[in-house]
Amino acid sequence: MAKGLLIAAFDYTKTHHDEFHDWYDLEHVPERQRVKGFGLCERWIGTEAPNISVATYDLDSHAVMTSAAYKAIAYDNLSVWSKRVTGMADRLLRFEGTQLTPGDMEAPKGAGALLVNAMNVTAEGEADFNKWYDEEHLPALAAVPGVLAARRYVSEEKGGSHKYVAIYHLKSPEVCSSAAWKTAADTPWSEQVRPNFPRPAADCHKGLCQGKIAATRRHKAPVTPRQPHARRMQQMATGETLNRAGLEVRPLHRCLGASVKGVGHQASASRDDWGDQGTLGQISGAGVSGSAHHRRAAAAAVRPATSASRRCSTRTSSSRSSWPRSSVSPTRTRTAS
Repeated sequence: MAKGLLIAAFDYTKTHHDEFHDWYDLEHVPERQRVKGFGLCERWIGTEAPNISVATYDLDSHAVMTSAAYKAIAYDNLSVWSKRVTGMADRLLRFEGTQLTPGDMEAPKGAGALLVNAMNVTAEGEADFNKWYDEEHLPALAAVPGVLAARRYVSEEKGGSHKYVAIYHLKSPEVCSSAAWKTAADTPWSEQVRPNFPRPAADCHKGLCQGKIAATRRHKAPVTPRQPHARRMQQMATGETLNRAGLEVRPLHRCLGASVKGVGHQASASRDDWGDQGTLGQISGAGVSGSAHHRRAAAAAVRPATSASRRCSTRTSSSRSSWPRSSVSPTRTRTAS
């Protein structure tokens, strides 16, 4: 059976960078690694554009994307933390597809860089395009010194932004700027095919110019927490697990009216310090995260989710002085999307 692939690329400039990486390293990737049918899951950071993040997930087949195990953590069942972080990042590419060439090759372990090339092709030039890719282009690039693997995929996603993707695992980012690479890529047949690639201006505007994400370096998650922020994220991930089991995590530091329960992770939270974000500060409503917001972080209480527990308790005069001040009314809430 042909192998599958899932790719997600973000421009995370607008996010809290430490939170973005912790979300990926502590929750998002580990969740997918536990799903049967997921193979090598890797993260990459742009070399020329370090604000670009790429995640690649090898799949036993594309059918994994429709499995019950994956649906339980994806689509409408994304965690609150996932919704918050991806809501701040700009998605450049999401691709899910089936391997065309070679067909059953797995990603090599230990690659130092990755090159992603996502593309569409005109209908009249598609037959020649596929022949060129399979017979000349991919084999020639696969033979370049420093190329560990060269694979090509076709989209299985309805309404996807790109129909085809080619990915190259490399020893280092410099491989695709070598003389051998340029010789393999620039041929008479290549020049004949390239005019059939539509090049929408929107791609360049998003930082995915001509569908190409330049060679990226491997992201390495730290063995130990970077800072207290990382430890709090681990605690919140535990809270999310409890929440998915039918428990509620609610903030103690303010009467926000925030509670989360159930598989769908419907949640409401005070707009508070978030302005138009309107999403939960930390996963499962545990407060505000990100290094810029450490001073506003708060402990969370975990308790069975009942209608009584979802109501904010009345503050007493003796405890009011220990609560951080907030100029926003706790009744101004909004549903996280």
